[in-house]
Amino acid sequence: DESESPTSPIDDEWECGARGEEPSRSRGAEERGGMEEWRNGGMEAHPRRKSEPEPNRTGQSVVKVTHSARQTNPPPTSSETTQLVDNLLLRTSQMVKKSDANIVAYSGGVDSSLVAALVQRTFSDSEGLESSSVVRDDDNGSSTSGSVLAILGISPAVPKSQILMARKVADKIGIPLREVQTREGSDERYLLNDGQACYVCKTHLYSTLQLVAESALEIGVAGAEEDLQRKVVMFNGTNLEDTKDPTRLGLLAASEFEVHSPLDCVTKDQVRQAARHLGLPNWNSAASPCLRSRLAMNVLATEGLLKSCGACRSLCQASLGLG
Repeated sequence: DESESPTSPIDDEWECGARGEEPSRSRGAEERGGMEEWRNGGMEAHPRRKSEPEPNRTGQSVVKVTHSARQTNPPPTSSETTQLVDNLLLRTSQMVKKSDANIVAYSGGVDSSLVAALVQRTFSDSEGLESSSVVRDDDNGSSTSGSVLAILGISPAVPKSQILMARKVADKIGIPLREVQTREGSDERYLLNDGQACYVCKTHLYSTLQLVAESALEIGVAGAEEDLQRKVVMFNGTNLEDTKDPTRLGLLAASEFEVHSPLDCVTKDQVRQAARHLGLPNWNSAASPCLRSRLAMNVLATEGLLKSCGACRSLCQASLGLG
């Protein structure tokens, strides 16, 4: 009942990971209920105008235009923001595996940046260390280790400015960053851009992350049988609003790869709120979707067209003084 809900922007929805329940992973399409309600539930692009005739002193009718007031939540208090971040850290701690390879699918956007910060801090705090990896001795005297790594997929669909921002934010967080080339551009299903490109792209991304992490494990284990059993645990920046967007078919790929989504119970505004609290420099940056999404459906997603989209984007940013 909305009438019984607190006025705080921190609502019950995002608390699903803070009460001891099993943390959720990325939702598949079958779990995205309430989509139409979300789309039509009062989220208007502009306030409605009400017009009514009103006589003036000359007896002529005039039209008085009024704007209905838009309901907004009060700005969050410091204690509410602290509670939000604490609960996100708790939720993330239920997903991070101390003895495994924790990999963040990182883009440099505010969502994945917040996840990178949460995973990095959770892992370090759990071991009482500031570093992103730990090696410790277990009861049998053998060495076990866990790690945290952000991986940035590089392709013609990623703007250069986004890559620069990703490096800057990763350095601020203190999380190791690895950049890898992804190969979705060689997949005909991606090139066709007929509605399945997002799914194909994310499938290639998570496959690449999995291979990179597994290769790193094989190099670092030095043949130890215990270390060979270490697993790869992946995270992404999917938020609550993303899970209700039917166009985000990449969520299906995330579900197939069992990718964890610490933010899938918080809104975009709450993501920015938490990112600002943690001092992330991109907390209020505009969304930077991949360049392929700038193409109309069925326009071939060739490298040439993607580069043209990137050039147009840079020109618009420069014209608007956005850098």
